[in-house]
Amino acid sequence: LGHVRYIVKHPEYAKLRELPESTWQVCPLKADSYKLLFDLYDEAIEATGTKEYFHIGGDESYDLAMCPQCRKRAEKNGKGDVYLEWLNKVAKHLEKKGLKVIIWDDMVLQFDEENLKKLPKNVIYMRWEYNKNQVEKTALFKKGMQCMVAPATQCTTPMFPDYENRLQNIAYYTPSGRDAGALG
Repeated sequence: LGHVRYIVKHPEYAKLRELPESTWQVCPLKADSYKLLFDLYDEAIEATGTKEYFHIGGDESYDLAMCPQCRKRAEKNGKGDVYLEWLNKVAKHLEKKGLKVIIWDDMVLQFDEENLKKLPKNVIYMRWEYNKNQVEKTALFKKGMQCMVAPATQCTTPMFPDYENRLQNIAYYTPSGRDAGALG
């Protein structure tokens, strides 16, 4: 959904952008967005031989509900409803291929209570942290959703990595995730 600058920067995909001036994300209400995404997913599945899990990202969708069509729907049903449009379509496509879908959870943690209830139960929600040493039981753990945790191994400054921070994050965040009920 987001992090697609490398694709929608090209003129032939500009019509799929959530905002004409932004190359950050595709619009979840445009049918052609799914043609593009499904083609990319299918190609990646074939190229990698993926058999069990497929991570679809979905994080940092900053432009969500900014185009006129999405904004109108969000005003009526909330931003979560627009996001759920994308998540449900993508999850169904990948489930037909026998894959378990994993998604970063930062966007869904912003949902109101009504949209949290509508989250697909068959999606695995992945919590990540760069600096914390302990997983706090988020709304998704509390709602009985399937969750995973991802401690950070990469630094924003690869030339001068903060290995001590990263090793501590891995050492403490991983068992903390297990204790919170994460699948992995």
